[in-house]
Amino acid sequence: MATTVVAANAAITATITGLTALRLSDVSESVTVSANTEGYGDTINVGTAVEVTLLDSGAIGDGAGLDFDGVFIINKDDTNFIRLRLADTAAHTVDFRLNAGRFMLFWTRDINVSTTEAAFAAFTNIDTIVAQADTLACDVQIVAFRI
Repeated sequence: MATTVVAANAAITATITGLTALRLSDVSESVTVSANTEGYGDTINVGTAVEVTLLDSGAIGDGAGLDFDGVFIINKDDTNFIRLRLADTAAHTVDFRLNAGRFMLFWTRDINVSTTEAAFAAFTNIDTIVAQADTLACDVQIVAFRI
């Protein structure tokens, strides 16, 4: 019997509370993602020797063959940072440093890479997200979804 996928809703809430310039500042944003039909979640151990693929939109099967709309990545390590690389279909890359205990949230697959700081060019799709630990191996949690 074929598996039927039923669309589901997901509530995503980000809240920031802090003291800035002696003034209490609260920011809260909540988004309900309706009709979520695909999703992927995993905790992956990322070493220092080679890049580890966290998400590959072209892959099929285990690990992340998902044409995603949003992705949430958390460095679960309490000491060490990871290098996070986003690559588009033309092999252009953007690198980020994701410190210990921090997270990144992407609501789009669109990136634009420029080495000359020239005018904006056409956006391309993020195709692959890879990570590599800097000092010691780190656990990285990823949640990706398609709407």
